[in-house]
Amino acid sequence: MSATSAHPLGRERLLLGAALKVAAMFLFALMFAGVKWLGPSVPIGEIVFCRAFFGMAIIAAAALATGGPSLLRTSRLQTHATRSLLGVTAMFCNFLAVMFPAEDDGRQSIARTRAFLKDLIGNV
Repeated sequence: MSATSAHPLGRERLLLGAALKVAAMFLFALMFAGVKWLGPSVPIGEIVFCRAFFGMAIIAAAALATGGPSLLRTSRLQTHATRSLLGVTAMFCNFLAVMFPAEDDGRQSIARTRAFLKDLIGNV
């Protein structure tokens, strides 16, 4: 028995899932285009803050609409804070990578990365 025949709305749910996946890819592309466009004129910290702020507002609105404020509480504050810090760091690095100019080959990027790591941790 396939997954679509097990549930009467299986096919519709698969189509909805595919449509949501395409919409998510479009929104990610739009976000990265905005980061690349704003990069030269707006500090990276402000871009990351705005992305996190608007993302948090959307999540809070969805949580409040579906289950109330109890969905926003956590009993593992330290774990949640660590995950948040890692997420913001990853977003910062991702946006910074998007803002780098594309080159014909990777030699210049590798040389810059080696120079950065050499300054950061010593001889590589």
